[in-house]
Amino acid sequence: MLLYTSALKPPLNIQNRCVHKNGYRMFIVIFRAKINQFEAEYSKLAQILRALALTEFGCLEFHSVTEGDDKIALSYCPDEETIPAWKQHSEHLLAQARGRNEGYLSYRVEICEVKRRYRSDV
Repeated sequence: MLLYTSALKPPLNIQNRCVHKNGYRMFIVIFRAKINQFEAEYSKLAQILRALALTEFGCLEFHSVTEGDDKIALSYCPDEETIPAWKQHSEHLLAQARGRNEGYLSYRVEICEVKRRYRSDV
């Protein structure tokens, strides 16, 4: 199993970044895919896009796991408006097309709102 956690770490206490005027809000974009094949060039592009999501789109965390031909990626977003803006970014659109045409057999995206969070530093 290959586990990727973003090298750009958010502050340990991201709770404060998740509180907005209307109360606690944070969204998770879940990307699940069946991988057909990817070459090293696509992996480099994926790393660039991760950094872009974290630095320019305010993504709070990013985690990706690949096991066999299954991939799941979790992107934690501070608000719902960030999600469609990221989806329409020009470099992300190119990566999406490449994934559909070459790399993925199938994929699905789910967007969830975090209702409650627990944490322990034990």
